[in-house]
Amino acid sequence: GEADRSDVENILSVIGDMLKSNGVEYTADDLGNLVNLMDTNHDGSVSKGEFTRAILFQTEGMRPMSLQEMHYDVTFCKHKLEKLTGLVETLVDTLQATMFGQSPMPGPGGGRKSMKVQKQQLLA
Repeated sequence: GEADRSDVENILSVIGDMLKSNGVEYTADDLGNLVNLMDTNHDGSVSKGEFTRAILFQTEGMRPMSLQEMHYDVTFCKHKLEKLTGLVETLVDTLQATMFGQSPMPGPGGGRKSMKVQKQQLLA
């Protein structure tokens, strides 16, 4: 199931007591930020999986598998961002060719430099 963020915020004191009784050190700011960190898909609610993962992460500390998972997630995002950057550059080149009647320039980034010049000319 899913819980609203406010529902989880209402039980933060219980979560804090549980963490403290298990020897987990945290600050009031850490506890307050925990709900933000739980909502990993940013949909405004916390799923059972998101809740469980966040609590386990707090109680287990930095274990090698946690670090590996984090590395995987960051690398995955970096790869996707690189692909998106290439697609945006291609889109800019295509738009430039359409708007200004020019052929896209070859190579990475295509005609971005001349696009900037033309944009400045349009704004002048």
